[in-house]
Amino acid sequence: SIESVATIATTAAKTSNTCASATTDGSSAATEVTPAAGMATAMDPALDERPAGGGEARGQPLLDGAMDEPEPTMLAEAAGKTEAAAATAAAREELIYTFGVRELMVAGGDRVPIERALAGKVVALLFSSPDANEPVAQGLSFTSRLRQLAKHYEHEFAVVFVSGRSDGDDIATYLEDKPEYFAMPPDAVSTRESLVDEFGFTPAYQPALVVFGTDSVRLTTWGRSAIMYNPEFCVLEWKYGRSGLDYSKWLIGRIFG
Repeated sequence: SIESVATIATTAAKTSNTCASATTDGSSAATEVTPAAGMATAMDPALDERPAGGGEARGQPLLDGAMDEPEPTMLAEAAGKTEAAAATAAAREELIYTFGVRELMVAGGDRVPIERALAGKVVALLFSSPDANEPVAQGLSFTSRLRQLAKHYEHEFAVVFVSGRSDGDDIATYLEDKPEYFAMPPDAVSTRESLVDEFGFTPAYQPALVVFGTDSVRLTTWGRSAIMYNPEFCVLEWKYGRSGLDYSKWLIGRIFG
């Protein structure tokens, strides 16, 4: 009936006024939180810390770019990558330029810029002299194997001869029949002496081979053994930053070679 409807409406209005007054008085009142708003606040409380009057709805992401700032861990990772790249570049610069020379010598006495000769390649420093004892394995000498690899991988692998003699008089003679090699020029006396001192390869330990990867990191001082006992794969392994020889191959080669 009309009276029943009016009674229901009056009761609803009283209930609404009671809730509103309770909230105004500061007394305890249940606040309805939508699932979406509650989830956003729970996942990231910072989303609900926008000062009043900031122009953004509370519990909503800030759209003024404040959340786009990188995390400290991201900044640290980026800085680490930058430092690593700088270190690699510095190492490459050291290999190419601060051997103390800007040019390398080739057969016939000509010289080529060192960056053109070595950049992007696996680089092997060969410490030797014409009268050095020549190791032989399976009928092939070390020099024969090394020359074959230098020819086959001419765009990926460079051999740089470092004379064991202080005067360097043997350099031109040594290169006469080795057009695939480069060499430290005769006038680079201090550089050659520094390299011999650095690696300790005096004439008694020659020939010796020190190998650097394409990123200029030294891979091994056992390059001669790798050439002798792993000639099929050593250059490929050097390209991927490996030593080019494992102990088992070396031991088998020493026993049965």
